[in-house]
Parts: sequence; C-alpha cells; structure tokens
Amino acid sequence: MATGEMEISDRKARSIEKTLDFPVGWLDRDNVALIMTAAIDFELHRLLVDYPEDAKAGLVKFLIAGPKQ
Repeated sequence: MATGEMEISDRKARSIEKTLDFPVGWLDRDNVALIMTAAIDFELHRLLVDYPEDAKAGLVKFLIAGPKQ
C-alpha cells in the first residue's frame, strides 16, 4: 500500500510500476507527499518527467521570473 506498510517482492513491484507506467523504483520511494498532491500538481509532474533536463531548467527559470507586468 502507499504508506509503505505492505511488503511486496521486487518482481511484483516492477510489474506494478510497468502496468501503471510509473518509473522503475517508484514503489521503493516515499511517495506519500506525491499521492497527497493536488491533481493539477500531479499532472504537471507527470507531464514533465520525460522532458530533457535543459527544458526542465528553462521552465524553472521561466516560473521563477514570474509573470511580466
């Protein structure tokens, strides 16, 4: 379960991650904060995961700069 209280084998964990299209090792991390995240924040995270690092860095700079007034 998401609280980390249920032990499952590595093989089963990788199978679940593959089925749910989660990154390998997702079930090995503490994901409680991610699970409790607002839907829009989770969607942003999901969309950004596969972008190249330079694109992510550019987006961070854009967001830090804030809106132009």
